[in-house]
Amino acid sequence: MHAARTLPATAAIVALCASDVADAARRFTAVGDGRGLTATVVPSLLLDSEGLLWVGSREGLYRYDGYLATPFRPAPGDPATLSDVDVRSLYEGRDGSIWVSTNTAGLNRLDRRSGRFTRYRHDSTDDGSLSDPSVYGVAEDAAGRVWVGTQRGLNRLEPDGTRFTRFFHEPGSSGSIAKDWVYALHYGKSGTLWIGSVGGGIDRWDDAGSRFENLRPSSLAAGSSALDDVFALYEAPDGRLWAGTRGGLVVIEAARRSARVVDLANDAGVQPLVTAMRADGSGRLWAATMSHGVIEVDLLTGIATRMDLERDEVPDGASAQPLLSIAAGHHHVFVGTWGAGVFRAPLELPPFALLSNDGSGELRNNNVTAVLGGEDAGRPWIGTFGGGPQQVDVTTGRASPTPDPANDRLAYSGVMSLARMPDGRLYAGTTEGVFGFDASGRNVTLDRYEPGRSDGIGTGYVAELLPRPGGALWVGVGGSGLHLRDAAGQFRAFRHDPARPDSLSGDYVTALSPGIAGQLWVGTRSDGLNVCRVEPWSCRRLASDGRDASSLSNHHVTALRRGHSGALWVATDGGGLHRLQDGGVAPATTVERWGAADGLLDDGIMSVEEDADGSVWLSTRHGLARLDPSGGRVVNHVAESGLPVTHFNTGSSSSDATYLYFGSVEGLVSLPKGTPLAQRPATPVTITGVELLGAGTTAGRLPQGTLADGFRTRFGDGLALEFAVLDFSETTHEYAYRMEPDAAWTSLGQRRQVTFLDLDPGQYRFEVRGRDVFGQWSTSRPVSFEVVPPLWMTTPFRVLAGLALVLLAVALHLVRMRSLKARNAVLENLEQQREFALERARASQRELEDAYAGLRQLTGRLESAKEDERVRISRELHDEFGQTLTAAKITLQMLRRGTGDAAVADGLAQSVAMVDGMIHQARDIARGLRPPLLDEAGLVPALEHHLRSTAERSGLEFRIEAGPGVAEAPSALDTTVFRIVQEAVSNALRHSAAKQLRVVLRVEAGALDLLIEDDGVGFDPAIVGQRMKRGEHLGLLGMTERVRNAGGTIRFDSRPGGGSRIEVRLPYPQSAVDAPAVMESNA
Repeated sequence: MHAARTLPATAAIVALCASDVADAARRFTAVGDGRGLTATVVPSLLLDSEGLLWVGSREGLYRYDGYLATPFRPAPGDPATLSDVDVRSLYEGRDGSIWVSTNTAGLNRLDRRSGRFTRYRHDSTDDGSLSDPSVYGVAEDAAGRVWVGTQRGLNRLEPDGTRFTRFFHEPGSSGSIAKDWVYALHYGKSGTLWIGSVGGGIDRWDDAGSRFENLRPSSLAAGSSALDDVFALYEAPDGRLWAGTRGGLVVIEAARRSARVVDLANDAGVQPLVTAMRADGSGRLWAATMSHGVIEVDLLTGIATRMDLERDEVPDGASAQPLLSIAAGHHHVFVGTWGAGVFRAPLELPPFALLSNDGSGELRNNNVTAVLGGEDAGRPWIGTFGGGPQQVDVTTGRASPTPDPANDRLAYSGVMSLARMPDGRLYAGTTEGVFGFDASGRNVTLDRYEPGRSDGIGTGYVAELLPRPGGALWVGVGGSGLHLRDAAGQFRAFRHDPARPDSLSGDYVTALSPGIAGQLWVGTRSDGLNVCRVEPWSCRRLASDGRDASSLSNHHVTALRRGHSGALWVATDGGGLHRLQDGGVAPATTVERWGAADGLLDDGIMSVEEDADGSVWLSTRHGLARLDPSGGRVVNHVAESGLPVTHFNTGSSSSDATYLYFGSVEGLVSLPKGTPLAQRPATPVTITGVELLGAGTTAGRLPQGTLADGFRTRFGDGLALEFAVLDFSETTHEYAYRMEPDAAWTSLGQRRQVTFLDLDPGQYRFEVRGRDVFGQWSTSRPVSFEVVPPLWMTTPFRVLAGLALVLLAVALHLVRMRSLKARNAVLENLEQQREFALERARASQRELEDAYAGLRQLTGRLESAKEDERVRISRELHDEFGQTLTAAKITLQMLRRGTGDAAVADGLAQSVAMVDGMIHQARDIARGLRPPLLDEAGLVPALEHHLRSTAERSGLEFRIEAGPGVAEAPSALDTTVFRIVQEAVSNALRHSAAKQLRVVLRVEAGALDLLIEDDGVGFDPAIVGQRMKRGEHLGLLGMTERVRNAGGTIRFDSRPGGGSRIEVRLPYPQSAVDAPAVMESNA
């Protein structure tokens, strides 16, 4: 309140008497449409201490947060609900409870901590009950006593909260109330209880004397008896009492027992019937009337302003809507109507004026794309897209007559920019080129693109014009760069050249501004900002990546304006506002930035204009912002604050000595320079609901009033919180929350709810902040809550559980130790048995190994004996039996030659043939038992002979390869190798169906390596190995035994259909002997 703003009593009364009533232009907007607020007849409105709007109506009680209305209505059989749907008045007590007066069912008190109503009814048999069921007003005094006005008498609720003391008019008693119909109650700052009644004027309660003192406005103001029907009261900080009556608005000085009626008469001379009054926090009193709209009273000056309920939702002539209630918030004034619901209007009278085509046809187009202020304050030139240039008068809202569009093409061109030369000539940059026009708006010249003309203007929209001393004109064209038009109308082009880094950064020029020392600042749409020296032409480019303090934050420059201090303001679409302190030839060295993070409405700035106090106005696509660069204060103006238009055009702004102008899609917005930069009060942000999502009795929505004391929820249960920015703009807002006072904010975007499902046990302090429609952030009161752990997570339980676990562990340890000792004894016994068994196994193994070694040695001896026997038999067959057969052959031949008997000779010839066959057989047997070449010529010749003879008999193709050193290998290995080859060849002939067979001998690292491979059908080594173990495949088994007896290794490698391969390695002590080259033989 503004207690210091007081006038002497006489001066105040004079001011009231002399004050004129001004009609203000505020636009009222319906509240709650489509959001559950279905009230139509609204006798009472209340903005509570949290900032929530309570609506008392004939349709029930509503609580509204700007998003959703929560209804409160009677529920049959439930005494904790509202007693009547017809609500008469609302009052908030000091404890935050809401007192609800009803028309037919008495008084209700809503306990916001429990969400339950307590009913106070009239009982004709109980003198301690309400004196009447129809309740009109409630007030709470300093002692906490609640006073209740009814249609029949005044009541005071005693401290026990159950019984009332009744006060009635007593004829002949000056200390009683003047009339029983008590309509209005007000407890003033002075500690006075004021009572307004119908027909009885005003009473005030003398608590010390327990009596009432009556003041009759009709007598004090020398007016009609209608002044004694009092419906609203308010005690101002200066002690004056304002009374809303059936006969008008009355201001009373009780100490002087004087009163005056504030003249608010309409054209018919009728004073308003004032139904309700509320004061705001800025020293103003707001009054609702039945037929005179809303009355705003400056309590310091006494000046009253009347506002009709102008709104888009009603037809013409319906602005005199009966108003029943009123409430004043942080940003809006709310009114409750008879039959049309609730409306709101900006609390502050907006300084803006909108000039648009109102149907008169004076303004040809509403889309204002260029503005040019001048010396004639209030009469700027504007350019519209499709309506050409026109001069307008913002004080009268009129546009000057212009040429007929049918005779002048400029009149219907799309104007993008305007300029005035020093000699007064006017130019318009348009979609066709540059028009020169006179003071009437008539086209004089036109410079347009002409193909092939080297000194003409380039193609594209002319987005910017800037006069240059000497009669020249800078022309910025979208798409063909910058041009300089001289006084003769010839153009010189300056364009982007990829090969020249000192050329313009881009060809789509959007903004121009003069620099220091003849420089020129050039802004582009896609390539940032340039500062250029004209002669010789050279440009320096400013970075637009925002990485350092000398760069812009965006590449799209929308406007350039030179400030009063010489700084350059740079507006960008997406990077906010920049201020450059340029100096000389070098680019700006310091760049200051402001954007949405600093409180601006948007980072897309369409244009910028500087006010007289050094603050700057910024147009955006969402409204106007005003920035005080010295302190960083920002005040944003949107539709909710009375701005008539919110979407502004790029670069379309100007100013003169008196006004600022901004072009929009709906007309020209103007405002006077020097309007106070008043900081907008913070918008309340409140937590509107908490819901526990667990199962059982703890689940459900908590009453909103309980949040101040905190709450508890169980671990594992979900928790949902809902909140609202109480600017009642009925749009989306940005939100963020945190769970600890010093924690970082977590963004929620435009979600106004947050749900937690996995909070750890512990204490939490939840805060939420929201950004209102004006761009300001506010923080809610913190809500503390505790997530209660289950029993098993509590500290005592964990201590006890820990002790139990320790005891259990000790017990288990003892039991285990006992078990381990017994088990250890068993294991020791088993170990002894195992050692005994192992010893026996080792002895058996040694016996087996000895037996195997003996068997191996016996096998070797048998093989050696067999070879020796073969040698002996071979020699016997060759030396004795062969010699005997040879002698017999010779004898038979001699006998044949000596006989003359042909038959005998023939028989002897047959005998000789038979003996000769026996000789050959004996030789073959001898060679099979022991090849003579093996002993006479060595291993390799013996193999070659064996393979050659086998090839002759079988047709199999053989090849043998012998490496160096094979001939020097120990002869003891010759027999083993020969027999292995002999057995392998035999197997190949019998089983493999091979066509080729290869034998390779090598000497490597003191060993003789033998390789035998064929291209036959092959075999499965695993299957053959199993058969060998069963005594089958004696040939392979014999080869294996021969190799093992020789101390070597043998490996069989084969697969079905892939041939066979036998690898043998026979080690021996190697002597260094030079070996011949590789021998290769093919059989």
